[in-house]
Amino acid sequence: MTISISDSANEAALEFASSCSDNSGESITASCSRALSGETLSLEDSGEVVTCTCVDSSSNEDSCTFTVTVQDETDPEPDCPVDMTISISDSANEAALEFAASCSDNSGESITASCSRALSGETLSLEDSGEVVTCTCVDSSSNEDSCTFTVTVQDETDPEPDCPVDMTISISDSANEAALEFAASSITPFFSVILFHQDETDPEPDCPVDMTISISDSANEAALEFAASCSDNSGESITASCSRAVSGETLSLEDSGEVVTCTCVDSSSNEDSCTFTVTVQDETDPEPDCPVDMTISISDSANEAALEFASSCSDNSGESITASCSRAVSGETLSLEDSGEVVTCTCVDSSSNEDSCTFTVTVQG
Repeated sequence: MTISISDSANEAALEFASSCSDNSGESITASCSRALSGETLSLEDSGEVVTCTCVDSSSNEDSCTFTVTVQDETDPEPDCPVDMTISISDSANEAALEFAASCSDNSGESITASCSRALSGETLSLEDSGEVVTCTCVDSSSNEDSCTFTVTVQDETDPEPDCPVDMTISISDSANEAALEFAASSITPFFSVILFHQDETDPEPDCPVDMTISISDSANEAALEFAASCSDNSGESITASCSRAVSGETLSLEDSGEVVTCTCVDSSSNEDSCTFTVTVQDETDPEPDCPVDMTISISDSANEAALEFASSCSDNSGESITASCSRAVSGETLSLEDSGEVVTCTCVDSSSNEDSCTFTVTVQG
C-alpha cells in the first residue's frame, strides 16, 4: 500500500486489516510486525515490509507480507523578497543585486531555492529594470513550487552640466527681444533661444463711464450692475478687482456720488486702476393724500365757515415730507363766495419729484 504524509508533518498514519482462517474452525488473530492502527510512518520508513503471522492451537503457523510505500505529495513553500529597487553607482551603469530566498517543506528536509539570478555577485543595468526573478523549491519527492519578485533598476545620480559664466545681452531697438547664444556640454552643444525682458508695463484697466442708477418705486435701493476688464501686454487673462461687486450690490440715495475703483494686477505685479462715479437718483413721485370733497357751513353769527382738514405725503425714499396746500390745514375761514373752491396739496421730495391731489370745498349757509 501507499500512504501520504500530511501537509504539516513528516508522518503518515498506517491503517490496515489482516486475518487468519484454519481448517479446525477455531478463531485465530494475526500477529503483525506493525499495529493494525495507531502507528505513523515517516518518509524514511517507505518500502518497509510488514509481516503478519497466524498460529493455530496445534502450533501450525504461516505468514504473509505486504510493502508500505510512504509518499510526500505536498509542494514545498518558497519565500521570495518583495519587489525591490536598486540603484546604479555614481561611476558605472551597473547596480549590485543582493537578495535572500528560502524554502520550507513539510518533510523537514533542507531545501535550497534555485533562482534565475544568483543571490549575490550579479550586477544589473538600467536595461534590466523590470526583470522578474523566479525562485523554485523542489523537495526529494519531486514536489515543487515557485515565487517571483520584480527588480527595478534606477539611476539617482545627477548629470554634471557645464554652463557659461554669467552674461549680459541687449534687446534690439525695434523689438522687445534679445537673441541668446551659448554653449553647454552634456546637453545640446549649440542652440539659440528668444528671451523676453522683464515686464514692467502696467496692465490697462477698462471701467464704465460715470453712471446714474435709479431706486425702485417700492424701496430706497438701486441695483448696481457694471462690467470692468483688464488687458495686458503679456496676453495673460486678468480679472479686475473692484471696490464694489460687478453685480448683486444695491446702493441707497446716501451712496450717491460714490467713486468705484477697479484695479488690474498682472503676474509681474504691475498694476493700474480706473474709477467711475455712481449717481443714485430717485425718479419716483411722492404720493399725496387729500381728503374727499367736503361741505362746511357758515356760523349763525357770521358769514364765514372754518376750514379744517388733513393732508399727507408718502415717498419711496422713506423721507418725511409735508404736503403744501393752497389753503392752510387749519385757521382759515371761507365765505359763501368761496363755495366750490378747489384746494390743491402738493408733495415734493428731496429729489424734486412732486405730485399733487385736490379736493373741492362747498360752503353752505
